[in-house]
Amino acid sequence: MRKLNFILSFVSIAFFVVSCGSANEAEKFGTEFHEYFKARDYENMVSMISEKGLNATPKEEWIGLFKNVNEKAGDLKSYKKTNFHTSINNGITKVVLSYDIEIGENKFYEKIYFEKHGETYKINMYEFNKDKSKLSE
Repeated sequence: MRKLNFILSFVSIAFFVVSCGSANEAEKFGTEFHEYFKARDYENMVSMISEKGLNATPKEEWIGLFKNVNEKAGDLKSYKKTNFHTSINNGITKVVLSYDIEIGENKFYEKIYFEKHGETYKINMYEFNKDKSKLSE
């Protein structure tokens, strides 16, 4: 029984280390995305969208979304990661990063859904809203 508890503890610790490592890796891409947002560099922002994301929403619509945010709300002033969720399914690592962001004088809540592709992370889905409860669970 003690040996089983030790093995379960080891597996739990290993999973936690992998989860945190994946979140830290994805967070670097989240920072890159936000720095492009601050610079209004929409082309580089869209270059971070996965093929799956671009198939669901064409490049021009992504650019329009980001431009619309800047034109209506203002510039991205700050962002702070507030949470993360990591999952691995069939060898594919997915990380969801949650942020509190300030655009112009407005506070928004944001979720960026990343999927690992080789050594990089790509964005599959992006959500933001003034009302945190309107974001996916």
